[in-house]
Amino acid sequence: VLMKTRLALAAVLFILSATCTEAQTLGIFNSPKGFGVTSLLNAGSRSDAFDCLTVYADIYGLPMDRADYPGIKICYSRCNVVGAFDNRYSQHLLYVGPGISTGFVHDYDRSVSSLVKLNNNPGVCLTLTCRFGLLIQVPDKGINIDFSAQLEAGMHLRDDEILKQKDLTWYKNGLYQALYPQISISFDL
Repeated sequence: VLMKTRLALAAVLFILSATCTEAQTLGIFNSPKGFGVTSLLNAGSRSDAFDCLTVYADIYGLPMDRADYPGIKICYSRCNVVGAFDNRYSQHLLYVGPGISTGFVHDYDRSVSSLVKLNNNPGVCLTLTCRFGLLIQVPDKGINIDFSAQLEAGMHLRDDEILKQKDLTWYKNGLYQALYPQISISFDL
């Protein structure tokens, strides 16, 4: 029930933020990190910069059965175009930019045993991000395909169930998963 509530709240926040801003696209986000929804804001053609808002289920620990439920993460990036080229059918934008992310997620744990669950490890993360990638826009079809990666540097706050205290650590997954590919396919609204 708690997980369904979190996902519903994240979906509502995403929809509100996308409708309250100048959202131009809405689509899906997929990565070894997780899956969710994404929106490009102010991403018109010939733009020097655009914004990217993504909400996704962080699946760290689930494939190896080290966690019972996914985390939830919200990421915002301001992407500055550093190179652009066109062909007859599409526009290709190389970009890099800063951002911020937050969420309730599991973090990397030194224990590699699949018998040890990470359930004592969920917590709140707050990170600064650096996103870089290639955005392919197909204006005639209203399709945008984004290939990217994201480095995150920040903190992870969680309850330590053994010592019965709060534990503030570096958010290790932000660094370890920096080169995990992220693919988004979105459609113009």
